[in-house]
Amino acid sequence: MAREPTLSDRIDEAIRTEMRDNHIPGAAVVVVQSGRVLHSRGYGVEVAGTERTVSVDETVFRLGSISKALTSLALTRVVERGAVSWDDPVGTFVNGIQNPRGFKEPVRVRNLVTHTGGFDQIGLDRQIGAFDKPLAERTAMRPSLRAFLEAGNLRRTAPAGTRFRYDTYGIVLAGLVLEETTGLPFPEAMRRELFAPLGMTRSFVEVDDAHRDRLAIGHGYINGEYRRMPYEVYVTTPASSIDTTAADMGRLLVALTTDGSNASGRWVAAATLQSIWDGQFRPHPEFHGGSHGFWEQISVTGSARRAELTFEHGGSMLGFSNWLAIVPELNVGIFVTANRNREAGGPRVRLDQIVNPLVVDWLRRSEGPTRAPAPYPVPKNPIVRDASRYAGTYYYGIYCKTCSAEELERGAWPRGRPTEVTAHERGLSIRGDLYVADDEPDVFVRADGERRVFFGNGPGGHVAFFLWENTPETFERELTSVPAREDRGHARVQASSSLRLRG
Repeated sequence: MAREPTLSDRIDEAIRTEMRDNHIPGAAVVVVQSGRVLHSRGYGVEVAGTERTVSVDETVFRLGSISKALTSLALTRVVERGAVSWDDPVGTFVNGIQNPRGFKEPVRVRNLVTHTGGFDQIGLDRQIGAFDKPLAERTAMRPSLRAFLEAGNLRRTAPAGTRFRYDTYGIVLAGLVLEETTGLPFPEAMRRELFAPLGMTRSFVEVDDAHRDRLAIGHGYINGEYRRMPYEVYVTTPASSIDTTAADMGRLLVALTTDGSNASGRWVAAATLQSIWDGQFRPHPEFHGGSHGFWEQISVTGSARRAELTFEHGGSMLGFSNWLAIVPELNVGIFVTANRNREAGGPRVRLDQIVNPLVVDWLRRSEGPTRAPAPYPVPKNPIVRDASRYAGTYYYGIYCKTCSAEELERGAWPRGRPTEVTAHERGLSIRGDLYVADDEPDVFVRADGERRVFFGNGPGGHVAFFLWENTPETFERELTSVPAREDRGHARVQASSSLRLRG
């Protein structure tokens, strides 16, 4: 009788097939449930064309933006210790925060790790280029975190604590707060507050020379050939630059799926860990936000199309793709990494989209397809409010709003394509779909009941942004004139539950 395939068997087959068909030199996957490692395996090679096979224990991958979540977790331990409070104003740690619209509420430490500081996303000068120069020389060109932030890179364009705007600059400031409160340079602070307590001995803010021989090389795939990518040096190290092994990420997942500890020791108290999954910010009590560096999202996944609440973060560096997720209801953590990404060349790397459904299906295999999300009730005779107040042109919020033409020419983050919201006799039209007014103020439900959208108010009571229920990603309204007043309406919501940009 044939042996029933295990979870590892299914992951192995799916990953190897995807690596072959999608031209991925190397990868690693770790799955942990309630502190027990269900799967931990490396695949392929560290460098295309060599026999340097990927080891979960020794091969170092570059995390990119997952660094934001790890920086936030390190700061969480410092807050638990009482060296800083989530409610402390960040102006006590840094000079030069620009506030031309005169927002009265200060940016607080909690806003940094929930992407709610309201800082403009400029995009300039985050990286040391000069790839023709030796790595040591490029590293020496990097300014301090303080010098970078105080060089006009903290520009407030929205009131703090009112909307989720994926924030590189707030996380860099969180790294500076970590430096100031520990008295250590950021790499040493990360080692003391996160890596050492959890036994993450092969984790670094940029891999050291002693372990560089086991660093996976990032790749692109262009015209049928692998291309090796250079090692990027970022100024924004708290948001960009952690290098680690899959086994070390597994040690982190053990702590995150138990009580804040693993075999190496305790990182935080169980109550502190629970506060992460309770959630720190939601723009509306029934919509999702962010917590301790993670995005809170609903993923509809697996063959049974189940809806799972996840806390997750993706990340990429040139030639690297990564994904980290916690599914609190299943008490499961997943980490996936690969040494190729789309930006460097080749099709999108989809390993996360493969592993997550496999794991969810496996762990819920006895339940059948009963967890598929039910449609929301659609009012038959909706109350038609003044739909025109919601109408307008909206843009995905990650772009530079204060940049001059010269800064945009130099590579500041540009505005993306517009999303038009138009008034309809029954409600609103968004991307061609009809949304009718829900019973909740400022909430609309799609006519088929499959999706809801929330509109948040801005200064003076005007509608300033919207987001869909399953993700905190915010679309911000284009305004010709904005009064210099605080946002009204929904502010920070403490919930009881809970653009992946490179670098």
